[in-house]
Amino acid sequence: MTTIFVSGPESSGKTSLVQRAAAEFGCPYKLEYARHFFDWHPEKLPGSAELIRQVYAGQMRIWKNALIEAQKNKAKCLLLDTCPINFYIWHAWYFGETWTEPLKALQEWPTEVQVWLCKPDLPWVDDGQRRNEKDRHALFEKFKLHWELSGHSVRLVEGGRLSWPFVG
Repeated sequence: MTTIFVSGPESSGKTSLVQRAAAEFGCPYKLEYARHFFDWHPEKLPGSAELIRQVYAGQMRIWKNALIEAQKNKAKCLLLDTCPINFYIWHAWYFGETWTEPLKALQEWPTEVQVWLCKPDLPWVDDGQRRNEKDRHALFEKFKLHWELSGHSVRLVEGGRLSWPFVG
């Protein structure tokens, strides 16, 4: 089984891509937990380093449970909206701190990993949670550099489109 992490800055089409790909592949998916968390707790925006770590812990529980379920059901892939690296980069960007737990989680992920990196070339959508309209291209460069150095299989998504790879 392959886990596909969809990575990239805010408003780059990650959620829409995950939903479309899940329908096309017939694979299970999980959406980004942070969006739901801040929908439930808007008073906590913009957050703190500790809050981001708590959201990350919630996201990891959701991903691990989704992985167990996908493996039990013999799914060919699992699509995950966002990625541990998103937490790593956001943490450094917002709080100026290096936090390596997300890097370790990705290294230890128990299935084959593929990454789809979404370029922020779609129009910005202000949903009340997003904060980095002007910074999303600089953030993308950080994502891109990280993934280029990571050794993972990475596909670039432009305009919300990816030529779908076979996932077996």
